Amino acid sequence: MRILYKYLFATLVCMLFFVAAQAQSYRISSSSGANIRKGPGTDQPVIAKIPQGSNVKLIERTNSKWVKVSYSGQTGYVASELVTEDKGQNRNNNGGNSNARNASSNSGSKGRNNSSSNRSNSSSSAKNMGIGLRFGDPAGITFKKYSGNTAWEITLGRSYRWGYRYDDRFYRYDGFDNRKLYDYKGHHAGPTTALQVHWLKHHNITGANRLQFYYGVGPQVRFTNVHYRYKYDDREYYESFTDLDLGVDGVIGLEYTFSEVPFSIFLDANAFVEVFDAPGWIHGQSGIGVRYNF
Repeated sequence: MRILYKYLFATLVCMLFFVAAQAQSYRISSSSGANIRKGPGTDQPVIAKIPQGSNVKLIERTNSKWVKVSYSGQTGYVASELVTEDKGQNRNNNGGNSNARNASSNSGSKGRNNSSSNRSNSSSSAKNMGIGLRFGDPAGITFKKYSGNTAWEITLGRSYRWGYRYDDRFYRYDGFDNRKLYDYKGHHAGPTTALQVHWLKHHNITGANRLQFYYGVGPQVRFTNVHYRYKYDDREYYESFTDLDLGVDGVIGLEYTFSEVPFSIFLDANAFVEVFDAPGWIHGQSGIGVRYNF
């Protein structure tokens, strides 16, 4: 199992390096350049001036109007409408005709270009929802809906069986509690399916851009099909049951969201406290994963 975890972790790291390599750069699209300000607002002091067409590193989208960028060693805030994704050099190297057309464009075309730029900025890395894969316990599909600094997370996947005494449980089912009539011979437990629904609260980590820690709570439901073999009246029979476990999770985790591509990675752990049908049992779970945000 440790080898499997190492393989999954190495795969995830390779995926993240590939995603980071595909990241787009950003540039200042305004013909008059842009001011880097100390904070997100026009009332904040200007730190530096960025010329038109200069490439900047996007660090964080503070809100729909302001983004945090880095330029020539200076870090500050720029109006989001002045920053656009750099699609490559072709657009910038179309010759003097292109420059002339840009210089002579009327106010109507500028409005259309600004509208297009705003749509591009709002879609590049804004987090509203995310869907992806989780590796660990449980391993499966994960979905997350963000709302400010809180979120709802749903995970559905395969989980480990936790060594329940299914031989003793056989006699707990209705109609099989008479040990003199029913003779347990063996059982086979299938894979466990787990459904987690978590409410989470996120907090920024000082000095770590785009990295947040979170905690939360929520229910978990687990299903396991168990197939029994037993004897009754000197004849052998087979019977199947669904073992249902219900409990509450306490969750902690870390999440990093890329600024230039709509992906995030996460690492979390939770304690599952069983309420039904073995009240008081506590089990630990953990996992890593990646989500596509949209």
